[in-house]
Amino acid sequence: MKIFGLDGSLMVLHIGFATIIGAGVLMAEAGTVSKKLKSYQEKAKAFQSQLTAPTFETAEEEVHKVIDQAIADAEKAGDTIAQQDLSKVTFDSTLRALDDLSFTLDSELSRIYLIKETAPSESLRGAAAQAVKKFQEWYVGFQYREDVYKAIKAYAETNPKLTGERAKFLKETVREYQRLGFDLPKEERQELEELKKTLAALALDFRMNINNASHPLLFTLEDLEGVPESFLNQEGIKTGEDEYTVMANITWHFTTVMDNTKKESTRKKLFHARFTLAKEENLPILEKVIGLRDTIAKKLGYKTWADYQTEVRMAKNGETVKEFLNDLYQRLQPKFEKNWPHSPL
Repeated sequence: MKIFGLDGSLMVLHIGFATIIGAGVLMAEAGTVSKKLKSYQEKAKAFQSQLTAPTFETAEEEVHKVIDQAIADAEKAGDTIAQQDLSKVTFDSTLRALDDLSFTLDSELSRIYLIKETAPSESLRGAAAQAVKKFQEWYVGFQYREDVYKAIKAYAETNPKLTGERAKFLKETVREYQRLGFDLPKEERQELEELKKTLAALALDFRMNINNASHPLLFTLEDLEGVPESFLNQEGIKTGEDEYTVMANITWHFTTVMDNTKKESTRKKLFHARFTLAKEENLPILEKVIGLRDTIAKKLGYKTWADYQTEVRMAKNGETVKEFLNDLYQRLQPKFEKNWPHSPL
């Protein structure tokens, strides 16, 4: 079960095909159903699958209610796992129960997370952000529930004869608990838990600062040579006789201009603005995040945060990643400079 990374920071959620379709349905006229959704539903029947469009919360109190209920249900499910007779644990009563709990949480949280990222209302996005932050803090604490861990450990110690994905799931779950610090004394685990909660909150603040940033850039028609008239004539973009306002923080503004303008200086200006959104607010946060990551990694016995993060991946350690990137740079840079000598990068 891992909706959030072991550092407590929010990972990219598997929002799911139906959720994405659902977002599109909500943008259609009230009372109508997307024809495209219907066509996908018909195709899904051939695979014994059912696609539905979720109903998104539209009020702040609804958002908070969803998260509060998800937390309450998950705690109850966690209690069921923890309070069972540890001499009679089974795959279903431990790992499957944990996986079912994770699936339910993911279904609820992915919807609220999408609202946080895309709701037109700033107040609704803010409510969703607060709900996600509350969930993050709770979830880090849930990961450190010793009673749930004891149930998982008790099942692992039965040395069950598992194969395939079940064996993989058991191995990875035990490993994740070790990477949380469950081999360490309780006081050290409690310290790690608090550090991860702080890290999770900072990561969300960092992202929300970018989401809420507004960065208008003014260009002339000459600056935007090659950009389609259909874009230039949009309401709010042509703001003067020879003045066009492009919002670096709006994705479709950014991609339309970057993909079409012939002016390198325009691309460079827009690129820089896009990737420095909220820099004044986020630089202090970034400094704290880097420090926290280093502290957590060292408390868990790793040399660097990169070693901690890559341990469970193909590279296995940060040095391998560094060597790969350096080698890639040496091979590609000469060709890059030859083909794009005046690159803004």
